[in-house]
Amino acid sequence: MIKVLFIINKWADFKPDHGISNEQHNYVESLKSTYLAETECFYVDEHLIKYNKPYDKALITYCEKIQPHVIYVTLPRGLNFHVQPETLSRISESIGAKIIAVFPDTYTPNDSNRILKYYDFIDLILLQDSYAHVLQNLANKKKCFPIWTPQNPDYFFKGNDKKEIDVSFIGSVFRYPERKLAVTLCSRVIKNFIHRGGQDEDNLDIRDYSLLIRKSKISLNFSKPVFDEQGSQCKGRVFEIILSGSLLMEQKNIETRRWLTPDKDYVEWQNEKQLVEKIKYYLQNTRERQRISNSGYKKANEKYSAKIYWQTVFNYIGL
Repeated sequence: MIKVLFIINKWADFKPDHGISNEQHNYVESLKSTYLAETECFYVDEHLIKYNKPYDKALITYCEKIQPHVIYVTLPRGLNFHVQPETLSRISESIGAKIIAVFPDTYTPNDSNRILKYYDFIDLILLQDSYAHVLQNLANKKKCFPIWTPQNPDYFFKGNDKKEIDVSFIGSVFRYPERKLAVTLCSRVIKNFIHRGGQDEDNLDIRDYSLLIRKSKISLNFSKPVFDEQGSQCKGRVFEIILSGSLLMEQKNIETRRWLTPDKDYVEWQNEKQLVEKIKYYLQNTRERQRISNSGYKKANEKYSAKIYWQTVFNYIGL
């Protein structure tokens, strides 16, 4: 069986009291759910907190000990403690492992520079949630593969829970001006509207988080990056919502359209006024709301399940 080593953070926001990281449940637990491979983890944050020194040497030693077939490393923007490209090259040469790197948040043209730093040392580059800008600015795209965010079906599924929440947004508004404006408006004019801050602001456990989405008739998502920077993202929340059988109302953007069709699989909105109008319309039109949410759910399970994600990745690197 394939053995995959994940180089990730163990805890959300580098804080053990915030619970497991998105990387843990998106990647490690989604792969475990498929039974396609064995999983091992090297936790970057755990090492840095315990030893307070670079971890490249320890990583090399660990790889030589467990001999993984695949190394799967996440390289998000804004962090200065990523594994060095030369370390990945040395590991690949030493044990013959395939190297897969995930680059989330590539929503500006300059993000192509992050990828170029690692390009020659990686077998497969996964572009997650933002694709348009970076693909336009990379001369060599051969190793680059746009992909969705995988979800653990143990958390995100269409259960028998009564949809007792009309509308919800489960996520942070801190550093997101447009989110804060829309959430404030919805809380004033939509009677049964729920907002919780997720792990970051609300210390919300992943099971409680997923249950709130599953109980919602409509769940909102916002495509703008932090501080409403340029570009847009097809965030993991998109797939969390549609896999839970709720109607996704998504801020209009080109990235989500790569995977889903507006008005068929989800509902787009462009401004706060239109958002409120569409919420009221779909709350009053149950059949139409359910038609779209069922279409999104069906497409997610047929095309974007955890099993399809990992089969796609492994096929790309010849495993």
